[in-house]
Amino acid sequence: MDGREGYREEFVREQIERASNLDWTVLIDQECRRSNHKKDQIPMIVTFHPAICSLRDVVGRLQTILGASEEHRRAIKEKPSVVFRRAPNLKDSLVRTSFLGFTQK
Repeated sequence: MDGREGYREEFVREQIERASNLDWTVLIDQECRRSNHKKDQIPMIVTFHPAICSLRDVVGRLQTILGASEEHRRAIKEKPSVVFRRAPNLKDSLVRTSFLGFTQK
């Protein structure tokens, strides 16, 4: 056992070789089919706040308004999916990412 995590070096090399031979476009397509995301669905990304938890319901109710126009129906075929991103916290304000080992590009 040569690896830091207890894996034989030969095993690690075989797995790296196996992964490098895979077609990444096929892998991405498989991942998209596994997820709930539909191709025509537009993600509505908002920063999380407890006061807007009912945003999904609001978007659902307003979808009928968007569907009233033929132009809007062609542009927005599916109800947008509401996706929350993490809100900044105290750690984000106090610690720079360079101290954590991450580089900002």
